[in-house]
Amino acid sequence: MKKIFSFRRKRTVNPLPTSTLRRRDSGVQESDPNSGYLIRAKDLEKIHKAASTGDVAKVQHQLLLRKSGVNDRDKMNRTPLHLACANGYPDVVALLVERHCDLNLLDNDNLTPLMKV
Repeated sequence: MKKIFSFRRKRTVNPLPTSTLRRRDSGVQESDPNSGYLIRAKDLEKIHKAASTGDVAKVQHQLLLRKSGVNDRDKMNRTPLHLACANGYPDVVALLVERHCDLNLLDNDNLTPLMKV
């Protein structure tokens, strides 16, 4: 007798090895693997999120409303300048330097923002 319906899932071959796949429910933002920082969205304030994504308008908005400062730190002692430098956003870096952020603050890895460039 010929089988008409197949209720089983067909096996598909995954083109990527499982070590390179990211889980959607892990809370980890996808970032550049060369950036050197593991960025968790739940650990960041609004200004840190905007700096890590390169959104100059949001960084400027947070600074103008005085909701965040240029030297505010996250749980890993990183400033917005650390995240902007590590992810390669020169416009955000220029804005933060214009606002007189401290260039020599250390994070938990004892690195300044300019060491992450």
